Amino acid sequence: LPLNPKDKIYWVKISFAIITALICGFLGMTGVYGFLFGLTMLITAYYFSIFVVRREIEEVGGLGTVFFTGLFTYIFLWLVLWSLIYTVTIK
Repeated sequence: LPLNPKDKIYWVKISFAIITALICGFLGMTGVYGFLFGLTMLITAYYFSIFVVRREIEEVGGLGTVFFTGLFTYIFLWLVLWSLIYTVTIK
């Protein structure tokens, strides 16, 4: 089932949010380190999204749309999963 470009961007951001939350949670990252790692992974997800939809950037609406598509999904999913994983794994 072929995905449209915006769906591809959402799935990239969701995947990166889950991976980032797992890393932050299981490594016990807190505070600034966790926040900076999450921000770094968000920027990485942005560039990876550009790579995934490189031929369809204009169809999506440009680079700004690539950045903002799935942004709040990424932030919310990352923070919630990070909190849950950290809470469960804390000693």
